[in-house]
Amino acid sequence: MHQLRVQASARGWPIRGDVLYGARQPFGPEPALPRERVIALHGRGLTFLHPIRYEPLTVVAPLPELWRELGITEQMAAAPEGA
Repeated sequence: MHQLRVQASARGWPIRGDVLYGARQPFGPEPALPRERVIALHGRGLTFLHPIRYEPLTVVAPLPELWRELGITEQMAAAPEGA
């Protein structure tokens, strides 16, 4: 996960809430401990080839509950077509 965060920050696009890598805007509630801070990074889906059948297999994770509580919808979190 750090590699994504480093690369995004290096290009001037730190992940929201990721103060370790230069974000200026918070994301989610203020944590009791700094290491519990939430950032706006979520592995929404992953597609890979099945190891035996060699057919594409897609796994999709639901949005974290906190994101829903903040009003973020599935449509808002979806990557643009072709991304």
